[in-house]
Amino acid sequence: GNNCYNASWSGGCLTDIIPTTKNGNQILNETILPTTPNVLLFMYGTNDYGKGVSSEVFNQSLETFVQTARNKWSGVIIYVCSYPFNKRMYDGVVVNTENVTTWSEAVENKAKELGCKTIDILNVGNNSDNWNLFNIGDGVHYNAKGAKLIKNNVIQQVAEFN
Repeated sequence: GNNCYNASWSGGCLTDIIPTTKNGNQILNETILPTTPNVLLFMYGTNDYGKGVSSEVFNQSLETFVQTARNKWSGVIIYVCSYPFNKRMYDGVVVNTENVTTWSEAVENKAKELGCKTIDILNVGNNSDNWNLFNIGDGVHYNAKGAKLIKNNVIQQVAEFN
């Protein structure tokens, strides 16, 4: 069987935008697993973008993250999931001259440049007509139905790589 380990945390950022909270690279450095993973699945950006981090700054942290993961776990395949865009929250929002689509495309391009596989979940189950079916009601976090939708979409896209 396959094992899955989750080192994520709600409210976290890959970058240092919140000085009182560990960033993604610090968490990665502290993560100890009982076995070497074959796959690392990384979903990015909700908090970084929402707090005004430009794609350029984010991509610098992403590069460090990817290098650290590869140094730590030789041969690991890194899948980078796109920003899980929430139309209700971020439609029309522009941060550092980038809307969420432009920002996500810049990050996706950087991930590909770094040799990562990319998974597009930018618009999965999230439009103005049905966001409440997949959201817990706060406009940000997925409910069980939304998490299942994302999971199934990720599994489908990973299978397409193999």
